[in-house]
Amino acid sequence: MTTTVYVIQFRNNQAVWSVFDGARLELCEPPATKKRSIVVAILPDRYFFYYRPQGVAAASSRKTRAAVQLQMSHLFPSFDEQQSIGMLKPHNGNLLGFFTRPELADFIAEHHKLLSSATVITTEFAICWRDAAVEGVDAFIWRGEDKLKAICSGDNLLFFQADESELEARIALLDEKPAETLDWVASLSRHMSGGNKWSSLRTPVRLPIDEQTSLQPYRRAMLVIFLVGALAVAGQYIRLQHHQGRVEQWRDRTQSLYSSIFGPDPGPDPYGKLLYTMNQLQRTQSKGVNVLEILTALSKQPPAGLDVENLNFSVESGSIMGRTDSYDGLESYLNTLNSDSTYTFTLEQAANTKDGIQFHLRVTITQ
Repeated sequence: MTTTVYVIQFRNNQAVWSVFDGARLELCEPPATKKRSIVVAILPDRYFFYYRPQGVAAASSRKTRAAVQLQMSHLFPSFDEQQSIGMLKPHNGNLLGFFTRPELADFIAEHHKLLSSATVITTEFAICWRDAAVEGVDAFIWRGEDKLKAICSGDNLLFFQADESELEARIALLDEKPAETLDWVASLSRHMSGGNKWSSLRTPVRLPIDEQTSLQPYRRAMLVIFLVGALAVAGQYIRLQHHQGRVEQWRDRTQSLYSSIFGPDPGPDPYGKLLYTMNQLQRTQSKGVNVLEILTALSKQPPAGLDVENLNFSVESGSIMGRTDSYDGLESYLNTLNSDSTYTFTLEQAANTKDGIQFHLRVTITQ
C-alpha cells in the first residue's frame, strides 16, 4: 500500500493540512486515521535563528552536538528558560545549529496535541538546508514567510529578516555569490524521490511532557518486566508452598514424638515440659539413681506382653508398675534385671488379673 504524506503548516497560528504527492501540495481535511501515513509538521521559521558552527571536529555525533551547543552558548549567552539550543542531523560534515525564540514555547503548548501526532517536526529552512547538504550545493538563497531570508555561501550563513533590496545588497558584498534559490516544496520532493529517511529532516524541539505519549515506547518493555516479575513471584510462591508442606510434616512428626512420651495430650508446651523432665532426670542422676540406666535395663529382653504403666523414682530408690502375660515370664524377666550388679530389682507384689499379671517392682542401688 502506498504511503500517504500529509503536511501541516501554520498560517495565522492555525493548522492547515495538505496532502503531498511528491510534486505539489493540495489542501485537504485532517485524515480520519494516520495509519500508513507520514505527517510532516512544519513550524514557522520565525521562531528560530540558525547558525553554522565553525571548526567543530568530533569523533561521534554526541560529541559533535555537545561541541556545537557549547560554541553557540558562548556566542549567544543571553537565553531565558523558554529558549533552547539544538542542532540538525549532520550530513557529510555539514553542521547547522539553531536556537529557539521564547515565543516558540507558547506556540508548541497551544498545538501540543497536533505536534505530538506528527511523524517528523521540521521547518521550511531545515528542509532546504538538508536538501542542499545531500545534493552538494554550497551556495544558495532561501526566501521564507514574514520576509525571512537566508544566504548560504561556503561556510557562511546569513539568516535575517529584510526586504528584497537588502537581500540583494548583502549578496553583492559576497565574494561567492549564490546562484541557486531553494524552495522547500521542491526540496521535499527530492527528499521523497531519493528515498531518504524522514527522521533526517527532524528539527529537535522540546515538547511538553505527556505521560501517555512519553510511556508509549516503553509499554512493551513494561509488559515484559511485569511478566518476568509475575513469574518470579509465582516461583517464590511455589517454593513457599513446598517449604510450608515440609514444615507441616516436621510439626506432625514432632507432635507424634511428644505424644509418644507424654501421652495423647502432651499439653500446651510439650517442649518446656520435656526440658523440665530432663532437668529432673539429670538432678536425680547426679544424686543417686540413674533413671536412664534403669530404663536401659528394663528394655533388655522384656517378656511377652510387657507393659510398663508407671515409673516413680526418688534419690535412692524407685518403683515400677506394669503388666505381663505370665508368672514364668515375670520371673525370668526379674532374673534378667538382677543380672546387673548396679541395681537390685525386688518383686513387691504380683496379682493375676483379666489383663494379665499385674506387678510392682522396687528398685534400689546395690550396696
